[in-house]
Amino acid sequence: MIEDLSPAFDVDNVAIACSCSDEYAPYLGVYLESIFENSSPQKNYDVIVFECSITKTHKEKLMKMADLSNISLRFVNPMSIISSYQPKFSAAYTDNNLERPEYFFRLCSPLILRKYHKIIFTDVDLLFLNDPALLYQIDVTNYALAACKDLIFAAMLESPHTSLKKYATEVLKLEHPYEYFNTGVMVMNVDEFIKEDYSRKLLQLLSDRVFRILEQDALNCFFKTSIRYIDTAWNFAVPINRYTNILKKLPADCAKQYWSDAKAPNVIHWAGLGKPWSDINEVSAEVWWGFARRTPFYEELMCKLFDSRISRSNSVRDNHQIKLLYILEHLTKFRLKKIWYKVKMNLTSGEKRKKYQDRYSDISRLFKEAVSLKKACRL
Repeated sequence: MIEDLSPAFDVDNVAIACSCSDEYAPYLGVYLESIFENSSPQKNYDVIVFECSITKTHKEKLMKMADLSNISLRFVNPMSIISSYQPKFSAAYTDNNLERPEYFFRLCSPLILRKYHKIIFTDVDLLFLNDPALLYQIDVTNYALAACKDLIFAAMLESPHTSLKKYATEVLKLEHPYEYFNTGVMVMNVDEFIKEDYSRKLLQLLSDRVFRILEQDALNCFFKTSIRYIDTAWNFAVPINRYTNILKKLPADCAKQYWSDAKAPNVIHWAGLGKPWSDINEVSAEVWWGFARRTPFYEELMCKLFDSRISRSNSVRDNHQIKLLYILEHLTKFRLKKIWYKVKMNLTSGEKRKKYQDRYSDISRLFKEAVSLKKACRL
């Protein structure tokens, strides 16, 4: 059993927790940057990352970011708790190779942070645009947690092309499906979770049943509307770029609230599959990249963007030109990257060799185009 984690500060302590994998560590850096930039110098911020795979190199980069007198950043591995259960994954996660324990870490957090009275627990695919201390002030007395209604979920309930309403009422047993809440931002009442043993009950529920959206569905099924609902501006979900039409299906009251939140969100959340780090055309991606530029992960993030989009770069002219301009700014880096792909191509065989051969061909072509652009424009 993991030893209880004590608060890092004695006074004015704002406890914020999240879960993350090593793959998501650079995105965690952007998330943390948004917290640090919006924190108050009069408050202390105790940030706890629940993880089981983040490398030492990534941790060192993250710790350097948190080198502030009123910021504490710590890492905790909760696998000793999770290993006692066998949470089930729905087909959407199994088919996409997303069976990761990190999805369930938030449910372990009260057991490890039992010396806190409450904690903010969030996803990392979001940004704080306001001080988390304001969220932490929310009174959760007599409630297990506080969260925001999921307005996008309400819009999806209106769609005749999904079976979501049937699932919400018949599987989740929600009498008020439009009250469904999003767990991307929560204030958890640790005392209440410990008192009622909610963590273990929820982990057992997830081990017994299959839920479409894993722990989020489980929390809704378990608590239903017995939570404190908070201002939805604290979890403003931007729609996936290719699905913006879903907003037309928002019920009138939800639409009014959604567009009000859009004017001044406290948190922007990319809750769907479309992420700003993989597509610069996603809604509000420019806000995310604004924070990304100020992190030590910027170069790594740009390379990830380049790699993830290289095969489709010609399909979006703007993206293609942006990549060429970025290559021009980092010619040495991309010369080395080209050499690296060639070396890997010569050291591997089969499918791996084909993969690196394709990447080498793509980067060689783009590098050639970038150099030609430089000559043509006399850059």
